[in-house]
Amino acid sequence: MSINVHNLSLGIDGVQILKGLSFNIEENVLTCITGPNGSGKSSLLKVMAGDIQRWEGQVNYPHGYKKYAYLPQNIGAPPFLTVGELIILGFYGQNISNQIKQEKMFSLVELCGISNLTDRLFSSLSAGEQQRVWVAFALAQNKSGIFMDEPFSSIDIDAREHFFRLLTEITGSGTTLVVVTHDIDMARKYSNKVIALESGHLVLGSE
Repeated sequence: MSINVHNLSLGIDGVQILKGLSFNIEENVLTCITGPNGSGKSSLLKVMAGDIQRWEGQVNYPHGYKKYAYLPQNIGAPPFLTVGELIILGFYGQNISNQIKQEKMFSLVELCGISNLTDRLFSSLSAGEQQRVWVAFALAQNKSGIFMDEPFSSIDIDAREHFFRLLTEITGSGTTLVVVTHDIDMARKYSNKVIALESGHLVLGSE
């Protein structure tokens, strides 16, 4: 099964942002959406995540869009929360005990390579460390997949490579990842599929 986008168009205030896009995103793989500034990458992700409601065309999900977590660009640092406390917030609404939440939290920080940061204040972390925490937070929500908007914008090239490796490990464990990025080289190296946009048009990654 896959996420199927067919003839998707989006106009905002009389400006056409997305223009008849059609493509498929397979489950449990890493898909990257790339393109220059103003190409419509973030708008496409917002449509898929349900953050933008009015558009034309079809977006069909195997499990419904509410089954996907969404990490927008430039999420503000929550004050006074430690890494562990923030990740545990991701379990909100799930019918599991506090003990299970703690156990799952420790598994997630180990997976994301941040087990040494559990008791640190989130606001004290580097940009790369914070992104890993947000991924753990999204994974804690136990969704079918995660939509991520420009998670690498404040991360240097070495940290970016490690982060992409983490993403491929996550998809290998059965999570669908759709990531907006400017880094076409990393996208080509690590992703299973690249969707490239230019001026709202699809130039790579069609059905």
